[in-house]
Amino acid sequence: DRAGIQIKDIIIALGEYRVESITDLTRNLRNFRAGDTTTVTIIRGGAQMELTITFDERPEGFDGTVPAQEPAEMPSEGDYEEWYDYFYRYFGGE
Repeated sequence: DRAGIQIKDIIIALGEYRVESITDLTRNLRNFRAGDTTTVTIIRGGAQMELTITFDERPEGFDGTVPAQEPAEMPSEGDYEEWYDYFYRYFGGE
């Protein structure tokens, strides 16, 4: 929230590192420490944006892993909400 990233944002780069999957994001986060500042490139509402963020300490107990989830069926067509729901289920969320 403090970085300005919103729920429906799609992260496509973290600093100089491309993000094409949750694995990329998790792996690339390991290149940064608390206090580091970088840019996050996102897609929001069809527009590409860059946000400047400063990393905080990782939450206690966070080991960088994402719980395994059953694969969802990717929509072959559909509106924005159907695609959002697919990616939200795949990449997780609260």
